[in-house]
Amino acid sequence: MESALQERAGVTLQRRSRMPEKLFVNYYHCAEDGEEWADVWSCCCNDRCPKCGIKDIEPYKSEEVVHKKTEV
Repeated sequence: MESALQERAGVTLQRRSRMPEKLFVNYYHCAEDGEEWADVWSCCCNDRCPKCGIKDIEPYKSEEVVHKKTEV
């Protein structure tokens, strides 16, 4: 389930020429309508449900994005 959420959140990141900023994948669940989603932020922050619009939903899980150098 989480890998599908990561794909929807666009977690496929490429290394830049300079040090990337710290990013987190935050996983959310709306108790009102059951919607689950993930989003990438520079911190572990609350979000709004994309389905019903309820504000201030706390992530139930956050993972730091690990940037890896890709070989071309």
